[in-house]
Amino acid sequence: MILVFKEKLRALNTTRFILSICLFITTTVGAQDYNHAVKVSTSNGFGIAYKHLTDFEKGFEISLMSNENLIQASAIRIHQQPAFPLLSDKVFALYGYGTHLAYHSNYTLWNPFDPNNSSKKINRKFIAPGIDAYAGLEYRFLKIPFTIVLDLNCNFEFFRPGYFAINIIPTAGVAYVF
Repeated sequence: MILVFKEKLRALNTTRFILSICLFITTTVGAQDYNHAVKVSTSNGFGIAYKHLTDFEKGFEISLMSNENLIQASAIRIHQQPAFPLLSDKVFALYGYGTHLAYHSNYTLWNPFDPNNSSKKINRKFIAPGIDAYAGLEYRFLKIPFTIVLDLNCNFEFFRPGYFAINIIPTAGVAYVF
């Protein structure tokens, strides 16, 4: 019991230390203008991404997403612009394109043209490359270096069982910007 309490206290102290460093960096960084972002997101799994802006509101994002059936690594060319320039300078529209490589532990076969046929889950591992389309909204805070991101990744996978698949992955996340 005491050992569990010590472990929780150590984890709490580590979290406090990391938050203190983030708040210290906040005083030296302009939160609205950033070149780098580290995002943690969730949808039907867990994702982490790194975004680097190379030009004015253009850049690249690399991400890794995982759930119980999938591990996916992707690289996306990102474009950003104010979503509602007359109303707010905090909301940005994100869009882009890219590619991914996904490792699946199983897949589901379903024929949308045969309504009487139910879907079948097949336990077979495979790797599938694909192309991605990306769209989202980002809310930037003025005084703190965090953003809230809602995005949609639509991808088309090749060379998988059943020939190809179209996946639509909505995510919500929080990014630390610097």
